[in-house]
Amino acid sequence: MSVRKRLSKTANISLVPSLLGLLILLVLGTFYGRDALHLLTLDRIQSFQQLTSYAQSDRSFALIRSANVVNTEIYVTVDELFGEKNYYGYIAQLEDKYFLFFSSSRADTASENLILSKWWSQSESMNVFRQMVVNDLAKSSDFTQEEVDNLIFSDVFLNVDDIIMSSLAISLIWGFLLFTLLLLFYKSLAIKLGIFSDKVESAVLDYDLGYLNVLYFDKYWTIGEQHLIYHNKTFKILNISDIREIHFFENRMIIYFENYRTTIFTSQKQLNQWLESWKIQRRHYDEPVNQL
Repeated sequence: MSVRKRLSKTANISLVPSLLGLLILLVLGTFYGRDALHLLTLDRIQSFQQLTSYAQSDRSFALIRSANVVNTEIYVTVDELFGEKNYYGYIAQLEDKYFLFFSSSRADTASENLILSKWWSQSESMNVFRQMVVNDLAKSSDFTQEEVDNLIFSDVFLNVDDIIMSSLAISLIWGFLLFTLLLLFYKSLAIKLGIFSDKVESAVLDYDLGYLNVLYFDKYWTIGEQHLIYHNKTFKILNISDIREIHFFENRMIIYFENYRTTIFTSQKQLNQWLESWKIQRRHYDEPVNQL
C-alpha cells in the first residue's frame, strides 16, 4: 500500500507565547475592563458636591438626572474610526448650578438620566466650549462673567448613554479574548507540567478479535479489517502490516511506516494492552526499538 509522507501535527501550544499574549491583553485591556466594572457599579450623582467628588475620582462613569437640559446650539465634529461624528453641546441644571456635556444625540431639550464620562474633560476644545457658553450667558443675563463662571462646573462631560452598547461590546470582546488566552495558558502550563498529554491529529487504536476499535478524541469507529485509521482533515486507512518500527516512551509511542510516522499519546496500561495484542514485547525507550 502506497502511503504519502505526512507528519502528525500536534496541538502543542508554547507556554511563552501564550503567557506573553495574556500579559499584553491584560495591559491593553485594563481600560476596557475597568470601564465595564464602572458601568456595572455606577455612582449616582444627586448634588453639586457629589459631581465635584466624581470629577476628582478615578471613576469612569456616573449616573445623573437633571430636570432641565437645554441644547446650546454648539457642536463639535470628531474624527472617529468609522468617519466623522457630530457631538452636540448641552447645559444642564443640578441644584442651583449648572454643568456642561456633549452628546451624539440632538434634541432641543431633554429631561432624563445621563451617564456621564470624563473622557473629554481635559480637552482644550472643551475649555473653548465652556468659555463660549459663559460668554453667551453673561451677555444675555444680569450676571457678570465671573458670576456665570462660578455657576458652571469647571469640567465638560460626555454623555455616553447613547453609545454605551458599543462600549460594552468592546469590553465583552476583551473579556472573551482574555478568557480564551487564560485557557490556552492553562493548557500550555498543564502540558509543560505533565498534567495531561497533548492531542495529536492521529488515531489511537485497540486491536481486538480481528476488529480494530479506533479511539479519536473520545469517539470510536470499528473497522472490519486489521487497519490503522489516521485522521488529518480526511480519513486515511493504513495497514498494520506496513509498520516498520515502534518507539516507546512513558506516555506515548511513535509508529514508523515506510514513509510516514504518527505519534500516539496514551496511558502505560493502554500501551501494554496494544503491545500484548500485537504480540510485541515492550522495551524501555532507551533500549533498541522493536522491529516488525
